[in-house]
Amino acid sequence: MPQSSAALKEHAPFVSLEVIEGRNRPSTTSNHAINADGVGTFELSDVSISYGSETVLAGVDLTVPAGLTTALIGPSGCGKSTLLRCLNRMNDELTDVHVGGRITLDGHDINAVGTDLTALRMQVGQIFQRHNPFPFSIYDNIAFGPRLQGLRKGSTLDGLVERSLRMAALWDEVKDKLSDSAFALSGGQQQRLCIARTLAMRPKVLLMDEPCSALDPLSTAQVEETIRGLEGSVTIVIVTHQMQQAARIAHQTAFVLRDDTDEPGCLVEVGPTEQLFSNPRDKRTQDYLTGCFG
Repeated sequence: MPQSSAALKEHAPFVSLEVIEGRNRPSTTSNHAINADGVGTFELSDVSISYGSETVLAGVDLTVPAGLTTALIGPSGCGKSTLLRCLNRMNDELTDVHVGGRITLDGHDINAVGTDLTALRMQVGQIFQRHNPFPFSIYDNIAFGPRLQGLRKGSTLDGLVERSLRMAALWDEVKDKLSDSAFALSGGQQQRLCIARTLAMRPKVLLMDEPCSALDPLSTAQVEETIRGLEGSVTIVIVTHQMQQAARIAHQTAFVLRDDTDEPGCLVEVGPTEQLFSNPRDKRTQDYLTGCFG
């Protein structure tokens, strides 16, 4: 491996040291294995999230349909990213966090005792605000995860790299410079590279936490086009502060709100994006969409 674990941790702090060093690989005998086939459906029932004694979200009921894009919108600090991180248990990395209620991925309770977290996070990949390619070549960024799973260089790996880059709408831009450093790419290209790197693990669900917040309008449009192109091949849940972005790319939109810092946030309304934006059922949704607050 051309870079140390410490170097990877610096550039990709969300990757656990166990994954980087190839330990804690998915168990084939786990009683709570995550099914790797197809796209995924999440069901959230009465979900609550607390940090210590403070409950930040409560009573969340939400279905995330397979193969479509669901957007989470709402003011800063309402709990959107916290809710997103529950779907692959990234909140477990924080201290004193408690998740109540039930979250299932294709019927499997992801919080059940014995759940293989590495397997879960392979099936529920995540893209972050800051594009964070590994300090490798473009090719090796995409091949990194599959190699950890035992796939070696050859036609199969080459095909997987090409497929992933095509799915991320990046292949035509980089096919002649796969050996170049990933850091030679523009910011928007690096974010699409991170999407391709995640897709190389064939996830059922892709979580995106404001993936365009650091990008210019052209790069944002390219990432949005990539998201639209993934329809049907992976389930997407995206947190965005850009309501226009939700309107452009999401099939379903959920509005999260925390009315008072002394009260937990809640899921105010969820529905087809066109309906929620044109005819919201809750006045709080209408007020947010029309700029009365937030």
